[in-house]
Amino acid sequence: MIDKFYNTHGSFYGKFRNFHEATSFLKQTSSKKDYNIGYNNKVSALRVYQRCKEISKNTSPTEYPLFLWLNKILQTEKELSILDVGGAFGLHYYNFIKYALHYKFHWTIYDVESIVDYANMNGYKTEQLNFINNYREIDKIDILIASGSIQYIEEFSINDFKNKPRHLLFERLPLNEKCETFVTLQNATSSFNPQYVYNKNEFISTIKNIGYELVEEWKNYYDSCRIPEYPNESCYTYTGLYFRAIV
Repeated sequence: MIDKFYNTHGSFYGKFRNFHEATSFLKQTSSKKDYNIGYNNKVSALRVYQRCKEISKNTSPTEYPLFLWLNKILQTEKELSILDVGGAFGLHYYNFIKYALHYKFHWTIYDVESIVDYANMNGYKTEQLNFINNYREIDKIDILIASGSIQYIEEFSINDFKNKPRHLLFERLPLNEKCETFVTLQNATSSFNPQYVYNKNEFISTIKNIGYELVEEWKNYYDSCRIPEYPNESCYTYTGLYFRAIV
């Protein structure tokens, strides 16, 4: 099993208590002397860049629920600020503007330093699109988007914002009702990435307890987290969630 994990892109392995335990396991078992942990490295930045170029030709099915709710929110107000967590090189931004009902919004991408540096050096920043690597410094965000991203962040909390976003749009979340929150490992070819698998009820309750209501939930049948030897902990579908702040 472990050999297959180390040689198969997108594969998952193991159940760990936290990120530290997962990365320690890598150091103990990997035969590779030179490998990356996480996305914050030049090799991963280049791979993500190439991947974004490939998939930007068509809108992903997982983006349509995000864009539906984003347009509904933007219909109510203009000049809103959007934070795209893990938005890489603007994939969601450039796909969304094909369907946007108007363009009076500002889009900020939060990602790791290597991706932000690459984006800024290659002219991705515009008047409407900005890149940052520290979301805690943002003064105001109205809408937070996180698609397949926060599970890779060891410490991420809505409470860390100076002013909490009024709308939260999560997509491609590994949520599981059968187990407690834990960490697994994913082979992303250019790096090995610890990531959370969240207990669904705990995740939703945590957001509700800080002042949000759950507006809608949907299933994503295009992504999965299948962990050998852990069928009950595996996620055979991912989840999308829209939360709105209670006024």
